[in-house]
Amino acid sequence: MANIRKILIRIAAENHTTVAEVRREISIAIEEGMKSSDPKIQKKWSAMSRTGETPTPEEAILFLSREAKKK
Repeated sequence: MANIRKILIRIAAENHTTVAEVRREISIAIEEGMKSSDPKIQKKWSAMSRTGETPTPEEAILFLSREAKKK
């Protein structure tokens, strides 16, 4: 998770904002994405979180980076 923190810091710096704001924007994107009624998409979202609930920005970044490495 330390690497993800570094990523969030870099994104914040590049966009002249705070890490908190970056996390907030990612959370908004997650919430919007989770509104899909497609069962395949819902399965992906639930796989992102260890608890099966709404993933944190860190969980989403980690999951998506692992998925990208598979392809």
